[in-house]
Amino acid sequence: MQYQVVAAPDGPASGVTNVFVLFDYFEEALAAANSNFQAIEAFANLTIARLLTGTLTVQRKDGPKKMTAEDVEKHVWTSEKIATILPALLNAPSIKGGRDWPPFDQLRDVRDASTHFKSGDQYPGSGKAEKGSLYYDLLNISPTEFPVTAVRVISSLISGPQPRWLAHLIEKHGGQVNRRREQVAMSASTLIRFPKLSVTKR
Repeated sequence: MQYQVVAAPDGPASGVTNVFVLFDYFEEALAAANSNFQAIEAFANLTIARLLTGTLTVQRKDGPKKMTAEDVEKHVWTSEKIATILPALLNAPSIKGGRDWPPFDQLRDVRDASTHFKSGDQYPGSGKAEKGSLYYDLLNISPTEFPVTAVRVISSLISGPQPRWLAHLIEKHGGQVNRRREQVAMSASTLIRFPKLSVTKR
C-alpha cells in the first residue's frame, strides 16, 4: 500500500492512496486471522475428542466440575484449552506466560473483534483507529504472522514425531517458525502419537 499526507481534524495524517487496495488488504487479513485461529481450535477439539474418553476435572467459577470431551469442546474457551486442558492431556508444558502466548493472544483478539464486530471497531467515534482497535491492529501486524503463530502453538503441544500436515507447514514457513524441538524425520505413514491418559471412567 502507498500513503500520502492528507488533511485531518487533528492535523496532517497519512492516507492510503488506493482505498480499494486497503479494503482488499483488510479482507485478506481478516480471512487469515479467522482461518488460523480455527486451525488452532480444530486441533484442540480433535485432540480432546481423541484423548478424553472419560471425564476431566476442570476448574469453573463455581468450583471444579467433571466434564466429558463434548462438554469441554462446547463450554471451555479455546484459550483455556490451549493454556491448561491440552497441556494436561498431552503432558506438555503450557505456552501461557511463554514467548508464544502474546502472539496467540493477539491472534485471538483480532479474531474475536472481527467475529463480534463492535461499533467502535467499525467506525471509531474519534474519527481515527485507536491503538488496540481492530483496524489499528491490522495495520500494525503483518497477517503473515498468523499462520506462523498457529504452527508454533500447535507444534509446541505435540511431542514426538510431527504429523505430515504440520511438518509441511513448518517447511513452508521456513525460518519464520522457530521450533522448540529438533525436527523428526518422518515417513509417509507417520501419525500423531498421543500419550496414554489416566481419566475417570464413566
